[in-house]
Amino acid sequence: RMPPHWLLLAIEICLAPACTALLGTRVGLPLAAVAVCIPQVMAATWVGSARAGYVIAACAGAGWFLPTFITGAPAPADVDYSSVVLGTAVLIGFVMVTRQWQSSLARASSVAQEDPLTGLLNRRGFLARVESEANRAARDGKPTSIAFIDCDRFKQWNDTHGHAAGDQALVTVGAVLRANVRNYDSVARLGGDEFAILLPGVDENAARAAGGRLLAALDGVFRGKDWPLSCSMGIAVFPTPAGTEEMIAAADAEMYAVKQTGRGRCQVRTIVVSADSVAEPVP
Repeated sequence: RMPPHWLLLAIEICLAPACTALLGTRVGLPLAAVAVCIPQVMAATWVGSARAGYVIAACAGAGWFLPTFITGAPAPADVDYSSVVLGTAVLIGFVMVTRQWQSSLARASSVAQEDPLTGLLNRRGFLARVESEANRAARDGKPTSIAFIDCDRFKQWNDTHGHAAGDQALVTVGAVLRANVRNYDSVARLGGDEFAILLPGVDENAARAAGGRLLAALDGVFRGKDWPLSCSMGIAVFPTPAGTEEMIAAADAEMYAVKQTGRGRCQVRTIVVSADSVAEPVP
C-alpha cells in the first residue's frame, strides 16, 4: 500500500500546477494562485521533506505555463513572468520556513525530554519511550524489561565531597550505563541518583546477564577512581506489558528490595499481567 505521505505528494504534484494554471494564468489572480499553493508546499515539507516541498514549488511554477502548452498560444500572451518568478520564490521561502519551524520544534521536544546534567532521557522522555515500547511489545508478543538503578551511599558522598563531586559521579554513572547497553535501549536519569533502563525484547535470563554486566562495569569504574560507591539494581521483566507507571514501579520495588538486603547487587523478577490488568510477580 502506498504510504500516506507519498499519496499526499502525488495529489499535490497534480493540484499545485492546476491552481497556478487556472487562478494565475487563466483567471488572472496571481496572488490567489500563490496563496492556494502555500499550504500545499508547507504540508509536503512537513510530512515529507524539504525536497518534497521544493518539488511542489517547482510544479506550481510550471503550472503557469500549462494553458500555453495546452492551447498552443504564444507564451508571452498568457503568462505573467514576474508572477511566475515571485510566486515560485515565495513558495520556496515557505518551504525553508516550514523546515526551520519543524527543526525548532524537534529540538525543543528533545530538550524537554533530556536530563541537562547527564544528557540522558529525563522522566518525561523515559515514560514516552516505555509507553511506545509497551505498545510495540503488545503487538509483537515480545517481553519488555525495565531496570531501576540507585547509587548506594550517594547522599553521604555528596555531603562529604560536595555537589560538584556528586554531579561528576552522576555523569559517570550515566556514561557507564549508556556505554554498556544496546544502541536501541533507553537510559534515563529519573531524578537525584536514580536511573532507569528500558530493555526491549529482554527476557529474565537476558535481563539477569545484562544486570550483572552493568554492575560489573560500574564497580570497575568506581574502583578505578577509588570511589566508595556502588549501585543497587532491580529489573522487572514483563512477558506482556502493563501500564507505564506500573512497570517502572515494579522495577523500583525490586531495586528497593535489594537496598533492604545488602545493596550492590541485581535482583530480577518476572511480572505476569493477569486478565484484570493486575501485575503479579512470578514466585
